[in-house]
Amino acid sequence: MARGKQTASKRKRSTKTKTKPSTTTEEQQEELQLTQRNIERGISMAQNNNKLDPALVSRAVHALSVHVQNTTKPTLFEDGNNISLIISLAKQPPKRRVKPHRIPIPHSLRGDNTDICVFVKDPAKGYKELFASENPPNVSKVMSLKTLREKHGRFEQKRNLSKSYDMFLCDDSIQLVLPRLLGKAFTKSKKYPIPIKVNQENLTRNVIKARDSTYLYLSSGDCLNVKVALTSMDEEQICENIIEAVGAIAKFIPRKWKNIKSLSIKTDESIALPIYNRLEPIKKVETE
Repeated sequence: MARGKQTASKRKRSTKTKTKPSTTTEEQQEELQLTQRNIERGISMAQNNNKLDPALVSRAVHALSVHVQNTTKPTLFEDGNNISLIISLAKQPPKRRVKPHRIPIPHSLRGDNTDICVFVKDPAKGYKELFASENPPNVSKVMSLKTLREKHGRFEQKRNLSKSYDMFLCDDSIQLVLPRLLGKAFTKSKKYPIPIKVNQENLTRNVIKARDSTYLYLSSGDCLNVKVALTSMDEEQICENIIEAVGAIAKFIPRKWKNIKSLSIKTDESIALPIYNRLEPIKKVETE
């Protein structure tokens, strides 16, 4: 009887030891799959969210890079020129949107020399003290609405102001007031201030997030243009920016992918290279 109990207990222990490796294997597989998804996020997004073919994007980027190298003097492109994503829509948006949509990208288009001006509400003393103490990167000017009205009231003054800084931010509490004060000078130059939350806890993070993103401006036409990369980036970085940007942009387009006819990339001097074309369903021809 004693031997029988020992044999039974050994069977139980052996059964338990057999189940442990399977659990460990399952956990390892889940971790490997998660790691693979994180590493190949660009390809994953292309296949699942934005319908892009990564191979086609890579070929277009390579052709564009070769074109830039063959037609551009190196001394003129030390900082890189913009590469834009051209979005052709089936139907134009119902109305124009002044406030841009923020589009996160893995590789920023702005460098350490970016000059930023921030608009804040009156009184501005507390805001200026906050920016002085937190010292967020690239912010060289904090301007109150009073100063904006008094010193930049005329169109020429507004145009000169828009040219004086690389980027403009604003406290989100005044974003509805600014279109009337800034006028067409800022709209045409696509330098409309990006609204951020100005608070002590997240000021630096909010400034960096705004600086390192690109932006989608929904116009009243059927063709949109978004800056997605620089010619100074390597081809892999350009591809990653394009794939990430397209996935985010599609969410803000009315009717999303159903309204996107084609996507292409170009520089200011090049032709547009297609990276996506929507295939229209073939209509059946009725025969008698």
